[in-house]
Amino acid sequence: MNRNAIIVVALLGAACLGAAVIAAMAQSRSPAAFEGLLRHDFGLVPIQPGETVYRNHQFVLRNASGRALTIARVFTTCGCAVAEPDERLIPDGGELRIDATLAFTHSGRLAEPVQVDLGKDGVLTLVLEGTGRLARSMQIVPNSLTVVAGGSSSVELFFLDFESEAAPPDLAMDLPEGVNGTRSPWELIHPSKPSDGVPARWRTTVQFSAKPSVTPRRTSAAFTLPGGVSSRVPLLIAAPETGG
Repeated sequence: MNRNAIIVVALLGAACLGAAVIAAMAQSRSPAAFEGLLRHDFGLVPIQPGETVYRNHQFVLRNASGRALTIARVFTTCGCAVAEPDERLIPDGGELRIDATLAFTHSGRLAEPVQVDLGKDGVLTLVLEGTGRLARSMQIVPNSLTVVAGGSSSVELFFLDFESEAAPPDLAMDLPEGVNGTRSPWELIHPSKPSDGVPARWRTTVQFSAKPSVTPRRTSAAFTLPGGVSSRVPLLIAAPETGG
């Protein structure tokens, strides 16, 4: 091998060695130096209407970098909460434990990041995720109503079903004395989209009629579906206006 060839081989060897050193340094600075599960899926999380459900998880990671790593801070920009670790200096082979909480308030897929700032060693991203599922529920619009004695008023009832698009079963109405009620058939106004957490939305209109002799007062009407789904609307039964 001539001298030029030897020089070329030597330079290539030095270049490869330099690249290997840089790669090794990059790897040592990489959050991949921690071993363990970086994602946690809570699966299906049932939610009652108006409720916030909290799910807790502790990430347990092992420092496999070959040296000690320092945790500068742990932070999140989402609706989840995290606790700062008890130990900020994680020795080689030591464990990093991060407690995190994710809040579910509505149906749909939720995935939120938790950032672990390692300073010059980069940022480690952990992920909490899950699928919220609201229980069947009813909504009433408006949420209160005035019915004049001898007159009538109406409300719309919406039934939200995250489980099926089958028509709702018969609606039971518990009405105050002196008030009658009739309703229209259920109408599907919005089909469900399970992948987006959107329920099937059904509507019916309830017409209240108050007898002329009914006593003016504050009361309420209740609606119940089989399976325990119920709702209530406040009613003000008012005396008819009289001319001056």
